[in-house]
Amino acid sequence: MAEYLYWFIAGAVMILFEIVVPGFVLVWFGIGAIAAGIAAFLGAGYTVQFIVFFVVSIGSLIPAKIFLKKKEEEPSLRVGAERVIGMKGIVTKEISPSEFGEVKIEGELWIASSGEEIQKGEWVVVEKIEGTHLVVRRQEKNG
Repeated sequence: MAEYLYWFIAGAVMILFEIVVPGFVLVWFGIGAIAAGIAAFLGAGYTVQFIVFFVVSIGSLIPAKIFLKKKEEEPSLRVGAERVIGMKGIVTKEISPSEFGEVKIEGELWIASSGEEIQKGEWVVVEKIEGTHLVVRRQEKNG
């Protein structure tokens, strides 16, 4: 069998193993093996084939890992009720420590509680979500 076929087979196997191996690493070595197979097909010697394999593998692995690390560091988008945490709203029904009230945030009405009395018409900030209601605090006057 021609030596370039060994590279192509090794590349295909590594790419297929990527499906079952965690870490997103083997695909880059699979690409490197395919590149080395192309070099072998074009008549390059063993030394050049191995250099192509390592340069392409590492040359594609490093930027991919840097990109993936940056993606992991980006804050994830909050969805559902979580998206309102930190948002400001206006009280539409008085809130007291012993009774739920109501807050309007971006046109949506939410049931809310607070550890303090908050009158209708006052602005609040959502601190967290407890069960099915928001926990809010009065917004500071300067904010």
